[in-house]
Amino acid sequence: MAEIDPDGLLRLPPPYEGSKVPIPLSDPDLSLDGFETLSVPPLDKEREEEVIARFIQGLKRLLDGRDNWTFLMPLSFTLEYCAGCQACSEACPIYVSSGRCDIYRPTYRTEILRRLVRKYAKPF
Repeated sequence: MAEIDPDGLLRLPPPYEGSKVPIPLSDPDLSLDGFETLSVPPLDKEREEEVIARFIQGLKRLLDGRDNWTFLMPLSFTLEYCAGCQACSEACPIYVSSGRCDIYRPTYRTEILRRLVRKYAKPF
């Protein structure tokens, strides 16, 4: 797990820094278009297997020319031709602003996606 030092982060402009507006935490909506963005564990094993199967199905559709014809070529180039040189890291404001925390490195998530594609979708 990544450790982030709050003192090393950039300060937010007003009115965000030091805002006293309470954030409602009761019954939060964790989905965006049917996808959960926070890691909330499934309630049971059956639901977990269903979520995994849907993720793999979505991954395969992402790499299918009929379903993703608009972004398939750039996605394929990214998955196939990234040399892992990390030249893009210093140009990424999110990575630099995080104090150069590895989890925010541009190639970090791409490498995880590349491993999942090789294991489950195998388009190349």
